[in-house]
Amino acid sequence: MNTRPYALLDSETLTEWQGFRLTRERIQLPDGSQFTRHAVRHPGAVLVLPRLADGTLLLVHQFRHAPDCYLLEFPAGTLERDESPLECARRELAEEVGQRAASWRELGTLHPAPGFCDEQMYCFLAEDLEPVPAHPEADEFIQVRRLALSELEAEIAEGSVTDAKTLAIYARARAMGLL
Repeated sequence: MNTRPYALLDSETLTEWQGFRLTRERIQLPDGSQFTRHAVRHPGAVLVLPRLADGTLLLVHQFRHAPDCYLLEFPAGTLERDESPLECARRELAEEVGQRAASWRELGTLHPAPGFCDEQMYCFLAEDLEPVPAHPEADEFIQVRRLALSELEAEIAEGSVTDAKTLAIYARARAMGLL
């Protein structure tokens, strides 16, 4: 069921920054009642699960400003204007973990924060990796971690992995029989 159960009466952009927009939207329900919602309009993003030939996985350990803590996560990034999800995934893999993949497999999409944001995240498995120079963005302080599947599962069980997108792509890849 993909039919919207309400009517969007109007939408106003309150602010815009780096491709993101904060909107205020007036909604009308089928019974005629109206309400206002705010939403973050996002250009989309990618999430990459990089797997080396020996089966180990590459993750990044980096400080995240918004939650004010370090997170262990798979490489990810926001789509640039006119960039395809696969192009973005290739760029992020090289930037964050210094790898290029010869083999790519689409793992579907995620909606990481649907309560307030329309972000759609395109997920990929990257294999047949070879090193290339990493070049993280100026505000990214990244440590690449190479973990065996059992080590990642231990980190998840201990509660060390709290990044929802990382947990989601891990669960999807396991459910698909890829891990």
